[in-house]
Amino acid sequence: MPRLISAADARRQFSTILKQAASGRTVIITERGQPVARLEPYGTPAASGDASSAWNRLFQTLDEGMHLDIRSLDRTSLYDRR
Repeated sequence: MPRLISAADARRQFSTILKQAASGRTVIITERGQPVARLEPYGTPAASGDASSAWNRLFQTLDEGMHLDIRSLDRTSLYDRR
């Protein structure tokens, strides 16, 4: 689980959070409680696997269509002007 730290604390404890990131921990830096940056170990692949599988599910749903209470909805019927 990533560590959350405020920007002010990150400035004061930079060497500590840098060591944590180097040891494999992800640190999320926040401003006013909102995440603004992520510090993670160099060479760590981004969450592209999760994003990639989400895109694949989306495209599969668009190709197969989605059943609504009335009819099936797919790419062709979205643009069909009957």
